[in-house]
Amino acid sequence: MYNKKEVIDMMVKLSNKDKKVDWELFIARHQEYSPAFAYLITASLTSKSWFSKTTGINFSFRFFKRVGDEYYWSVSDYKKLIRLLEKSGDSNPEFYIDIIKRSEGFCEELIEWALQMRRKDFSNTPNKKLLRLFEDYWEHLRKAAAFMLVKHNLNRVLERRIKAKINQLKELKSDSSEVFDNLLSPAKETLITKGRRELSDLAFQKKINQKAIDKWLQKYDWIEAFTWLGKPLQKTEVIKKLTQSKEEKNTKENTAKDNHIVTDDQSLLVEIEALQYLLYFHTFEIECLFAAHYWARNLLQEICSRLDITFQEYPYFTYPEIINALNGKPLDKTKIMKRKNNHYAIYLFHDEISIIEGDGLKRLMRSVDKMKKKTELRGRTAFLGKVKGYAIIVKSINDFSRLKKGDILIATMTTVDFTPYLKTVGAIVTNEGGITSHAAIMSREFQIPCIVGTHEATKIFKDGDLVEVDANTGIVRLLTN
Repeated sequence: MYNKKEVIDMMVKLSNKDKKVDWELFIARHQEYSPAFAYLITASLTSKSWFSKTTGINFSFRFFKRVGDEYYWSVSDYKKLIRLLEKSGDSNPEFYIDIIKRSEGFCEELIEWALQMRRKDFSNTPNKKLLRLFEDYWEHLRKAAAFMLVKHNLNRVLERRIKAKINQLKELKSDSSEVFDNLLSPAKETLITKGRRELSDLAFQKKINQKAIDKWLQKYDWIEAFTWLGKPLQKTEVIKKLTQSKEEKNTKENTAKDNHIVTDDQSLLVEIEALQYLLYFHTFEIECLFAAHYWARNLLQEICSRLDITFQEYPYFTYPEIINALNGKPLDKTKIMKRKNNHYAIYLFHDEISIIEGDGLKRLMRSVDKMKKKTELRGRTAFLGKVKGYAIIVKSINDFSRLKKGDILIATMTTVDFTPYLKTVGAIVTNEGGITSHAAIMSREFQIPCIVGTHEATKIFKDGDLVEVDANTGIVRLLTN
């Protein structure tokens, strides 16, 4: 426990370091992404030797921070990684596929480990063994999360390289932009996509099969939580979804595309394969983190019981705090409410992680608060068009019911769960993503104006704001009602 003077001294040192870094806002998330998740992402970037061994890239992020619910990275780190990815691809086109599949392997190891924990009873497990299991769990999480920032950079590298090579092809059946768009098909099904397909198959059985629903829930009860703080699906909810799934399948249009290119340029074909693999992995990685959290909940709930906290309180503590508590150091429960309100900051300077909360944090928040006064944001156009409408900020699946025809859907990102609601919105705006994101792909399929990668749209705009989405220029602006 730090005293007031120690906290202020730490804040001053961090503030001095902070001023020397060329920070850029990476993404604005929401408080359902808990401090434990924020700490996990930060911890997965530490140590160049560990990061290089895990990702297969001779690199590590030197600077990273989360202040409140906003994440920042260093421009110099970002540019250095881009250059490294470009150079590696020049010397070995297979490099991109190799690093994605390496990280996919760690995600699969995490899933396999978590599934082994699912049905175990830990009530008689000694504290020392619980500690070792938690350390093992966290190491699996770190490895699975290590590619989290890399994939955003790799997305842009592959897009640039593929577009440049397509433009050099002499014989194209259609416009080069259309050719590229047709390539944007994921290489495989993600966990959620597979779960939705299996649920759709159940919907077309003559009679609702209760055992089949139970079996489906065993694999996919976490499917709509998509955060560490969500709730698993219940059987009654699944039965309701069977009808919805049947209706969606009956109205689904055939959107098959020609996602192949005939060319002698082997490097282009390999990069297209890597892009399609990244499309799949972009979502699969985060699904694995959240699925594993639920499949490991027997272990985590036993740890919570030993530490006298609830399963809902656990995500507000960091890995070192849980480890120290299992070693006998009491948890400071007063931190829970502060962290629920995003009154904390996590810094990574080289290999050292620091957390600031309480006294002195307001000074660190001033630069963040200034950004909230913006009335205009710029992002990347995914589908052209210009519309006006009322903003609806979608933070979870519970917000879908508020969407009306013509509304502007603004979200951190979209996932498969959003798809049925995207057909009627006026436009899509997201904080995250590039041209290969789920929102971008769906906007092209439904021909809806879309701007992705605005970083902070969910922070700048509020429900009911009249906004203009000018996807022709990539600008979203607040209008006067």
